[in-house]
Amino acid sequence: HGTFGKIINLNINNDKNCELIVKEENDGEKIVLIKNDTLIEKMKENIKPTDLNINDFIVVIGENNENGQIEAKLIRIIPNPPMDKMLLPNQKPF
Repeated sequence: HGTFGKIINLNINNDKNCELIVKEENDGEKIVLIKNDTLIEKMKENIKPTDLNINDFIVVIGENNENGQIEAKLIRIIPNPPMDKMLLPNQKPF
């Protein structure tokens, strides 16, 4: 399971309750939980949750929990996609 899209909200704490909200390409939103063992990558570099920023585009791989949230195993920052590639007909930009 997973998702990809743009980070629109971050709640990064020093404890294990870090989360972010991703706006998906279909205009949906998904809550992603970051655990102590979540691997976060930018290019080939491992980074910390505090290195994530609002408006970063990410791919998330993990497991859905009972609340419909994704418990992330891997988060990878990707280059911003060209807007015309992200949009479906009649869809507004992120």
